[in-house]
Amino acid sequence: MVGFWWLCWILNNVYSQISMRMLSNNLDPDAVAIGDLITATQVDMGNIVTSLPLHIISIIMLRQICKAQEPKPATVAMEATMPMNY
Repeated sequence: MVGFWWLCWILNNVYSQISMRMLSNNLDPDAVAIGDLITATQVDMGNIVTSLPLHIISIIMLRQICKAQEPKPATVAMEATMPMNY
C-alpha cells in the first residue's frame, strides 16, 4: 500500500508541475491561446484524478497507524495492577 501511495504522490506532483508550468507560460494576456489554456486545464484535471486515490490511501494508512498504536486491553489492565515505584 505504501508503494502505491508513493506512486500516486509522484504522479500528483508531476501533474502539478506540468499544469503549473503550462499555465505560467500563458500569463501574458496578449499571447494567450485558448487551446493552450484548455490543455493546461485538462492536465490539471488529471492531477485531481491522481490526488483522489492519494488522499484515500493516506486516510487508510493513518487509520491503520492509529489502530496499531492503541494499547491492547491486556496491556492496560496489567499496567493498572502494577505497583508504581517512585
